[in-house]
Amino acid sequence: MKLHRSLSYHSFGLLALSLLVAPIIEAATPPVVTPPVNKKPVAKAGLDQTVGLGASVSLNGKLSVDPGGKIVTYQWTQIGGSKLPLVNASSVIASLQTPKRNNNSKPMTLIFKLTVTDAKKAAASDTVVVNVVTGELNDTGITSCGDATINGRACPFVGYLGQDGESGRDVTRNNNLDGYRGFSFTKISAFGKTLPPSVDSWNCVKDNVTGLTWEEKTDPRVTSVINKVESNISGLHYEGWTYTWYEPVNSKNGGKAGIQGGGNCNKTLSACDTAAYVKAVNAAGWCGAKDWRLPTKEELRSILNYSREGSYEPAVVREYFPTYLDRDDSVIWTSSPYAGNAGNAWYVSSDFGYSYWADKGTEGKVRLVRSGQ
Repeated sequence: MKLHRSLSYHSFGLLALSLLVAPIIEAATPPVVTPPVNKKPVAKAGLDQTVGLGASVSLNGKLSVDPGGKIVTYQWTQIGGSKLPLVNASSVIASLQTPKRNNNSKPMTLIFKLTVTDAKKAAASDTVVVNVVTGELNDTGITSCGDATINGRACPFVGYLGQDGESGRDVTRNNNLDGYRGFSFTKISAFGKTLPPSVDSWNCVKDNVTGLTWEEKTDPRVTSVINKVESNISGLHYEGWTYTWYEPVNSKNGGKAGIQGGGNCNKTLSACDTAAYVKAVNAAGWCGAKDWRLPTKEELRSILNYSREGSYEPAVVREYFPTYLDRDDSVIWTSSPYAGNAGNAWYVSSDFGYSYWADKGTEGKVRLVRSGQ
């Protein structure tokens, strides 16, 4: 408020002083309006895949989202592995064809990046790995047939033709030299050396049919697989340890990371979960490799011998996986999240060989795999 003075006088010589107080209203400061911050989109390139030669592969980014608006462009690029043509690389779903089999076919690891951009030019990226294996498909191990009342009959069985035991590798490659019936395995040392079938100490198993290499576990009751290498790493590979399912990478966990450190591994790890175990095995360079991972559901089922299902023996080829010691209906974790519930993941039963889902906080066992080389 400011003061205004006025001075007046009269001719007869008297002075009068008056004071007028007048308020001055100042303009109000307009409020500061902050424009909304554009939230970046979230790119999701999908789960890693394992495919064979001559296969059609779909790269699907439909789970990508933009919390602040709408995704306007999708762009797929290959950033790793032998270059292959991408179809519809600028669409939400792209595709490619893996090479056909030839005498020089080798396994490949292909890496693709999805970049999504919204209307305000904000962008985000995610990657997906496609493992291309050179192997074929394993058979089931079943070589007998049955009717409505009795199993174990010779194949083919008149009146019930077209059964599992009539076809596949178990029929065309039926020998037990390197695995039961159509199975074919090779024993591998802790340092990655190929071993003859007669050795009684090995640490990994290569599947000669699919091209995948598997971690073999250890158990004090199986003296043939206990060696100095195992004792030097404090029993990291003991088959009795359990782990909760944990995957911190959002594009691979189906919406929930799972439970960290909820298993029992007797302090062989700082956290008894699947991610920590994979990290530790790779750090050790187990069997000469550092690309171990959890198997997919179908990969884990590929080594099962279903002819032993329900026979009070584990559904595996025991000659190469002896640490399935007893009939033990254990959860063996896969890398596959369950689409029906983000808190669940798929597992394979160690006795009957069925696959089902369980809460990610369940204590399960782990048998790692790596793609063929």
